[in-house]
Amino acid sequence: MTTPPGPPQDPGQPQQPPPQQPYQQPYPQPYQPGYQQPAYQQPVYGLPNPPGAVAGLVLGIVSVVTCGIPTGPFAIWQSRVADRAMKGSPGAYGGKGMVTAGLVLGIIGTILFGLWILYIVFVLIAIGTS
Repeated sequence: MTTPPGPPQDPGQPQQPPPQQPYQQPYPQPYQPGYQQPAYQQPVYGLPNPPGAVAGLVLGIVSVVTCGIPTGPFAIWQSRVADRAMKGSPGAYGGKGMVTAGLVLGIIGTILFGLWILYIVFVLIAIGTS
C-alpha cells in the first residue's frame, strides 16, 4: 500500500514537520485508595553520656593512632572520671561501652608510647656506642 501524495511543495519553502501528538503518559498511574502517610513517631532518646566519656574515647583513639602523642594517660584519666560518675549515680548515664573503650584505648596508647620511648632510648644508646 502506498500513501497518497500530499500537496505539492514549493522547492523554496521548508518542509513542515508532521503535527505533534498531544502529550500522554506512557502508563497510567494506578489509584491507591488505602495509602496514607505514616504517622509521626516521637524519637527515642537514650541516656546521656557521663562527663568525660567522649573525651576519653577521642583521646584514646588519638593515642593509639598516633603512637607518639602522649594522650593515653589523659584518656585513662577521663575514662576513670566518667566511670566514677556512672557508679556515683546508677541509671542516670548510658555509654558504658564508650567509657570502657576509652579506658582500653588509653591503656594501649600508653603502652605504645612507652615502647616508642624505649625504642628511641635504645637507638640513641646504639648510636652513642658506635
